[in-house]
Amino acid sequence: MTLSPLFHGAANYAADGVMQVGGAVVFPTIKIGFDPKDFCESVEKWKVNACILVGDTMMRPLVECIESIKGKYDLSSLMAVASSGGGVTGHTRGRLTKLLPQVIITDSAGTTKETWYGAEISAADLSKEEENLAAFGKL
Repeated sequence: MTLSPLFHGAANYAADGVMQVGGAVVFPTIKIGFDPKDFCESVEKWKVNACILVGDTMMRPLVECIESIKGKYDLSSLMAVASSGGGVTGHTRGRLTKLLPQVIITDSAGTTKETWYGAEISAADLSKEEENLAAFGKL
């Protein structure tokens, strides 16, 4: 599910990559702005397993929404949340992994022309050593 606008390289490349392997791309129902409740409804309805968004700008309201409606939506299908185009604080990543322990979060840095300079990976059950290995692509 692409939450960031398609003019962002990360969302565009993610959607394109999913379609190239025969996957389905889910777009938010709300077309202007970001509505975390709409995201939760879409995850439940379409069994979304991965999404891409833009840093704390989108992840913090998402976490606050999930905290406020805890248990209202079935978000168990969501396995991966990727962020690009803006950083995610460790505090926000920690809150999300506590709410959705099955989710792996990648926070990557890059540009439209060079899509990946580096990443930080977080998950509820990774040790610090495993997080370090994952960040360097060795896990």
